[in-house]
Amino acid sequence: MKHLFKVVLVLVSGVCVAGDGTSVVAARTAAEQARGAGKRGWLAWEAERNPYFPAQNLERVKEIATLLPARAEIAGDPARYRAEWTKLAATAEGQKKISEARKKLTEPIPELTVVAYEAYRKTGNRATYDAAGLRSQMLTKLVWGEVLEGKGAFLGKIAEVLDAICDEPSWIAPYEGGLGDIGKPLHGTTHYIDLTASARAAQVALAISWFRDRLPSRTREHALDVLRGRIFETFLKDARRTGETTPYCNWWMPDRFNWSAVCHNGC
Repeated sequence: MKHLFKVVLVLVSGVCVAGDGTSVVAARTAAEQARGAGKRGWLAWEAERNPYFPAQNLERVKEIATLLPARAEIAGDPARYRAEWTKLAATAEGQKKISEARKKLTEPIPELTVVAYEAYRKTGNRATYDAAGLRSQMLTKLVWGEVLEGKGAFLGKIAEVLDAICDEPSWIAPYEGGLGDIGKPLHGTTHYIDLTASARAAQVALAISWFRDRLPSRTREHALDVLRGRIFETFLKDARRTGETTPYCNWWMPDRFNWSAVCHNGC
């Protein structure tokens, strides 16, 4: 699993951690040992301890590139694996998921506007952002219904929810910096990627990958544009600037903190 993660990291970002990662571990260990030497606060310590990707080993990148298939396969592609999805739909669990999806067809999409972020600023209550989770749950249930049944009954509502998610003022939770992200241009700047943003990216990408041209073209194009601006541009910019010692926009990128695994998975 460790080696698989390293391969995925190389393929996605074009970065190669030398050997078994001992250079990164050594840098992290030294920084952690120095933690108690000063009391400069969490952010200063985080910046100091955070290891940086070493210079790229381009020959190794080329070697791994030869292992890639000519075309990436979409995991669970409902068009290619229709028979398997149909079998699952006939089970009790499949019927339950279809029933849950039908209930969502008549429910309104939970409202999520700048007001929710401002409410968190004033109260510090994370519940003001609950609508984001409710939207994700709605999309998940609708996608399950469509991929199992495969008759198009849920596509209209799926498109509506996708449009709503992509129109949100930010994908970053307000308690992780979302307030500072509101109003930023979609492109030509950096967007911090937190746990919520990375999870939203994976969910949106899977939906448009599975249903492709069965969704309205505007929905697909808008979703891809938002994914590029909020996720991929910043992710790749961070991942490809190796051998530098300036802070990463996404501090978790080269870190061993649990955010690294979760955010890389979503991205």
